[in-house]
Amino acid sequence: FRSVAGVNSTNLTATLNDQFGNTAKAATDTVITPSSSSSGANKHFRTTGNANATTFTITTGNSSVSFRYYDEKAGSWSFTFTNDQALTNPGAYAFTINAATASTYVISGASSATAGVNSTNLTATLVDAFGNTATFGADVVITPSSSSSGANKHFRTTGNANATTFTITTGNSSVSFRYY
Repeated sequence: FRSVAGVNSTNLTATLNDQFGNTAKAATDTVITPSSSSSGANKHFRTTGNANATTFTITTGNSSVSFRYYDEKAGSWSFTFTNDQALTNPGAYAFTINAATASTYVISGASSATAGVNSTNLTATLVDAFGNTATFGADVVITPSSSSSGANKHFRTTGNANATTFTITTGNSSVSFRYY
């Protein structure tokens, strides 16, 4: 199952089954408590009306309850479930949160270099509004500049060719370059 960072998932449904795998009705209210393995700080299970909730109740005479999941941390997570009626809980449920579309980029890598020597790599990485590494639907051209007053300064490809721009190509999330 998949969703996107910062967006409610489609409905997830917990359904009661008998020992033969047939859908069964609750003889009494059954409280389901979901849990996520996500390391995200802003994650929530939500009602189908989008209110945050920590438990969901399959009411007497019904066989299921639906809910949604919201997370801002991209990654592959698992959900586990417990209940208050001593029923057998299902195994872990795999769930993936994909990054949202890139909204900015960050620079990482070298913070200094020796005069006359190429720096180690600098990397421009696209990120979404939540800080997840992301992609964009078109090429993104990065144009670095330097405040150095030196006459012989250049940005270079990782193959050491001088360049004034560096492109993060569609479907990719980063480009690396060097400073001389």
